[in-house]
Amino acid sequence: MKNYRITKLYLLLIVLLLALAGCGGKADPLSQFKDDLVRFPEYSLILFDMKEEGNFFKSFFHKYKITTGRKERGREELVYESVETDWMAVDESFYRKYENYLGMSILSKDSEGKISDAAHPPGYQYVGDSRYGRWNRDSSGNSFWEFYGKYMFFSSLFNMATGSIFRNDYNDYRSYRDSGRPYYGPNKEYGTYGSNTKKTNSDFFQRRKAKDLSRKKSFDQRVSKRIGRSRTSSFRSRSGGFGK
Repeated sequence: MKNYRITKLYLLLIVLLLALAGCGGKADPLSQFKDDLVRFPEYSLILFDMKEEGNFFKSFFHKYKITTGRKERGREELVYESVETDWMAVDESFYRKYENYLGMSILSKDSEGKISDAAHPPGYQYVGDSRYGRWNRDSSGNSFWEFYGKYMFFSSLFNMATGSIFRNDYNDYRSYRDSGRPYYGPNKEYGTYGSNTKKTNSDFFQRRKAKDLSRKKSFDQRVSKRIGRSRTSSFRSRSGGFGK
């Protein structure tokens, strides 16, 4: 129990230090996360939320969800826990680089210690690992991944889309990962425009909708004022001709 509290506090300390640093001073904040998470045998850094503020002078922000697997004395299996960061300022180039990856893991370390910064659906790093599950077959003979009972919570921990992960899709994921390309899922369920992301990251879409409505309202008001001035000017012009 003591070890759990120490590890949890360490994880929260990482979040606090990154928040104080602002994270925006670095061209690539992921390098800081790599350094601070090095002690964990497994981890996943998920782009949990993002926003931009301001009209003429814009500021850009990320919020992350850090999921780690840690060793605990007397236990063979790792213990998994997650923590969300506060908003962290990032520069525009970094924001644009990752703006299509909302809800995706943008940095991960798997059970073999392999670190990947190719964006992929959270939790996919555990698929295909016999320590966490096995390949099974459905009634049509298709091979699909099945987590062991004690790891079924991965689906909710990582907000994984409902439905099976088939071996062919997993092979595509590995091909994309090994070549450093982002993988959005077999039907592009993940990422900023993915159907699963719209369900799990509703705050982002509500803010974007509100911002779009505000912009439209502001535009309509400007047009209305221009039309009003135009009508007034036209009326005055016509009025000026009376009596001539």
